[in-house]
This record gives sequence, C-alpha cells and structure tokens, in this order.
Amino acid sequence: MERMTAFLIYLCLNQVSCALTHVFVKKGDDVVLNVTETDVPEDFSLLTWRFSTDDVLVSFDSGPQPKIRDKYAGRVEPDVNKFSVKLKNLQKSDSGVYAARLIAAREKIVAEYNVTVQVSCAVTPVFVKKGDDVLLNVTETDVPEEFIALMWKFSTNVLVSFVPGQDPTIRAKYAGRVEPEENKYSVKLKNLQKSDSGVYTARLTVDQDNTLAAYNITVQDPVSPVRLMVDSVSSRSDSCNLTVTCSAVDSDFSHIFRCDNKACYQEGGEITKSDTSFQVYPQDESIICNHSNHVSWTKHMIKIQDHCIQHGENRNHYILIWIGVALATFLLITAVLIYLRRRRTYHREKIENTIYTVPELETIQTNGESSAHDEPGPSPTTTYSTVGFHNRKDSTETKRNPQPETVYAQVQKPSKT
Repeated sequence: MERMTAFLIYLCLNQVSCALTHVFVKKGDDVVLNVTETDVPEDFSLLTWRFSTDDVLVSFDSGPQPKIRDKYAGRVEPDVNKFSVKLKNLQKSDSGVYAARLIAAREKIVAEYNVTVQVSCAVTPVFVKKGDDVLLNVTETDVPEEFIALMWKFSTNVLVSFVPGQDPTIRAKYAGRVEPEENKYSVKLKNLQKSDSGVYTARLTVDQDNTLAAYNITVQDPVSPVRLMVDSVSSRSDSCNLTVTCSAVDSDFSHIFRCDNKACYQEGGEITKSDTSFQVYPQDESIICNHSNHVSWTKHMIKIQDHCIQHGENRNHYILIWIGVALATFLLITAVLIYLRRRRTYHREKIENTIYTVPELETIQTNGESSAHDEPGPSPTTTYSTVGFHNRKDSTETKRNPQPETVYAQVQKPSKT
C-alpha cells in the first residue's frame, strides 16, 4: 500500500491529470472504464489499462486491434468508445485502482477509477406482524476469513458487532431484543414493535466498508375483523341483484354485485387503504369480503341462495319440493279417510248381528211361615231366569250366513200371594 501511494503521489506531481473516480459495483455486474477520445493524441505511442501498478489488462497502439492479456481474456473487452474497456462479472478480488496510462511525448494518466465490488447492496423488503420475531441473515461464505469487523446497523445505530476471535458484542440498548443466531453473523430481532420499522444493514469492514445485506422491515398490526351485510335485494325472473356492505373497525363502504344465472359481477374493484386491502368478490355461490395486509387477513361471507333464488335450477328444485310435500299430504289424508270408513262399516255390521234375550220371572215357594214382623211389607222373593230365544225375525242375510248367536235371559216377576 505504501509503495502504491508513493507511486500515485509521484504521478500526481509529474502528470497532467490524476483525478480519481470512485465506482461501486455489485458482485457479478459489469463496469465501463471510460477514456474520452479527445484525451488521446493522434501520434501517441501506447495506451495501457492497468490494475494496481504493474498488472496490464489491455494495451492500445497504432495497430487496428487492442491486445488483451491472456489472464483477462473473456473478462475484459474493448468498449464502443475507442480506448475505453468493459470489465465483466466483477468479483470482490477485482476491487482496486484501475488507471489508463498514455505514452506520447510524455507519460500521463488520462483516467483513473477506484472500483469497489460489493457483495450485495439490494434491499430486501420484509413484513413482520407486531410482536413477532424476524431473522436477519448473512451467509458465512460472504464473509472472508480475515476481516476487521462486521456490524448490524439500524439506520445509524449499531445493534451488534462481530470481531474475529471474539464473542458478538450487543449494544446495551438492544439487550434482550437482539440475539446472535446459530448461523454465524446472522441475528434475530425479537418482539418487534412498529417503531422498529426501518432499514437494517450488515456492514463488513476489510480494507474498506461493504454492505453484505440490507433489509427494509415493516412492522404491521393484524387487520381488524370484517362483517358483510346485505342492504337490499332486487330479484327478477332470471337474475338477482344484491347491495352489500363490508365494514371494519376503521372503514365503511358498499359495493354492488349483479348476479345472473352463472356468476356475480362486481361493480368497482379492490379497495386499498394505507397498508391494508379490502376486497369484495363472488365465489362458489357466495359473496366474500376479505380484509388483509402483508401479515394477516380475515374474511366474512354470505350465501347468495339465503337471500334470493338466483338460478333457474334452484327455482325448479323448490317447486319440486312443494309438489312432493303436497302429494304426500294428499296421500296421508286419503289413507286416514279410508281407515275411518272401514272402521264405521265394521262397527255397524257387528251391531246388526247381535241377538238379545228377554228375561222371565218365576216364583219359588218357600217352606214355613213368614215371621210376624215381616207382614207389613212385601215378602222377599228370589228371582231366577229361564233361558229362551228372543222372538225376533232374523234378517235374510243372517239366515243365509250363519252368525254367532248371543243368548239372553228373559226374567218374569212372580205374583204376590
């Protein structure tokens, strides 16, 4: 380094120009090192592009084609602008100073670039629900064996630092909220709050600073529940129109859906409010209201058929059900009437086939006299019955068809003596 610095100072003292241009390139990208054609006179002897002080990449002379060193074949190519070159697929080892040296009447540097190749400077967006944890990752292969320090920063505040041969150092402000992960150099942020939203970077210091990883973290609250209500229904023979309102804690709106025999069509579209999104849409014979953000979602749905007969086949279905109920009711009533009629017929026939008897009274004489105290009143009697047939004409039907006969007694009261 001291030798290169002394060489550059010498060049600055003896050459016309030594302005140094800083260029930052992401690993794997290309970069153009430019020389304006007006800086090179027509009668020049040689122009070379060098990496550090002695390593020549390509040389231009009076010949038609530049000469590229075998070491850089496929990685260095002349650019459209004469004397400019493109460095391709740069790696971290390609970081350093590149200079264009011109030899004409005297030597001078016509262009000089300090190229810094960064592993990654792309910012990764991450959304986290309030109270959850998040992992900030750095792959171990991105960190060289020899480095000065690696620090995770939130804005300009250092959260934790890694130094070779030492344990990670966590700032007291973040104790209990930041912890190193099993994957070396990665960290976990715990119990994130909305105030923790922002950009987190992993900065690696070797000879110079590089950004190894960057995360833009957004902490969000879970969305509030929603409720879907039907305000009005307009039905026709072949369609059904619904006006619905989907409401949440912090919003109130309504969207109209027009439904035919195949689907429902929404008037309007998705509603977005700050970092949340409302959607109202038909799906599978239902209307759904969805409230969501990047970390949570909730929904409420209603069945269209609960509010209107939307499709022809549904109407036919209900008609068939009513016909079936009416038919079943008719058959039940008919069966009951037939049963009652048969029951009355059987009871009448039973009465007509019954034979009654007339009771007869017979006096039975007792031996001995009655006692004196029995004279004032009637003498006690004993009544017996003699069995005989009731004098009644049998019906023609009864004579023809022998029926079971019932025998009754005919009783006659005896005369007093």
